[in-house]
Amino acid sequence: MSVQSSLHINSAIELSRGASREAIRPNPFVGAIVINDAGAVVGKGFHKKYGEAHAEVFAIREAVNNGADLSTCILYVTLEPCSHTGKTPPCTDLIISSGIRKVVVGSKDPNPLVNGMDILREAGVEVVLEESKEALDLNAEFFVNQRFKRPYIRAKAAITSDGFMARENGDSKWISSPESRAWAHNHCRAQVDAILTTARTVLADDAKLNVRTSADEKECTAIVIDRELDLLKNNKLSIHYPRSSSRLYLVTDRSAFPETDLKCMQIDGKFEKGIIDMNLLLEKLYKEHRIYSLLVEAGPRLINHFLEKDLIDELVLFEAPVVFGNETDRYRLNLDVLLAFDRKEISIDGPDRIAVMSRP
Repeated sequence: MSVQSSLHINSAIELSRGASREAIRPNPFVGAIVINDAGAVVGKGFHKKYGEAHAEVFAIREAVNNGADLSTCILYVTLEPCSHTGKTPPCTDLIISSGIRKVVVGSKDPNPLVNGMDILREAGVEVVLEESKEALDLNAEFFVNQRFKRPYIRAKAAITSDGFMARENGDSKWISSPESRAWAHNHCRAQVDAILTTARTVLADDAKLNVRTSADEKECTAIVIDRELDLLKNNKLSIHYPRSSSRLYLVTDRSAFPETDLKCMQIDGKFEKGIIDMNLLLEKLYKEHRIYSLLVEAGPRLINHFLEKDLIDELVLFEAPVVFGNETDRYRLNLDVLLAFDRKEISIDGPDRIAVMSRP
């Protein structure tokens, strides 16, 4: 990518971050900038709300209001312009009718309904795809949703320096520091649509699975793999807190969900030899329950299952300066499958190291 294109695409990326994830989902973050022949910004915009105008509309509208001659301008946009009618008309129609002769695109849209670059080229518009890692990272969640029809999977795990998530007796509370746990609430739990775990984890830790910050507590939808419906047997569990904007789902293959005053909902799961069909569950969460991003927060058995099935898109590791020296690998996290992942170190207060592992 040229220095000039990189500069303008990065500026459009920063614009796109003016949107909140909650306001635009399941749509992606998109920013757009119109540059005139003197190199000045004459229009800019970003996608602000699902179902409303896209970034290109705001940018072109502002350029027109500024009296720009669009036939001499270049449109820089972080994502391939849409070419189909959804909640709004195709952006390709607007670009063509505006007279813009050149469009620089920072990332291609994986949605099979989108063929914006080819349509623009067929209309005589010069289109340059200058793929930007920053633009791809911006919409990692959206790309996974579109390509695999499942939620973006983020997992978090606290491990010792010798790679264990628990002692030989199963005890794991607490490996990570208070600083790490606070960071996890703000940067993991607060950034997803739901948390996935097992009944074993909930019962062992009396996990509440909400978002707790220094300021307050917020609800979070919880999805618990609970084949035997053990969570219905104890109404004192913290996870049964009153909910108004979130839900508690229990995943089971039991045909009869017992009557209960507890506000739980059932998700039908498929189990074979006691193991959940995870691909089917993820498909249901995405298509039927509009879960676009999911945090897996459980013991090593479930997280290793995700790793072995190549279902982890991002793993957040809290590495504590503690050694367990377990005699078996029962509670060891299998990180060998992540050797090709990118690793980013996060600095925080406290004794732990945080590493974010993500697909390259």
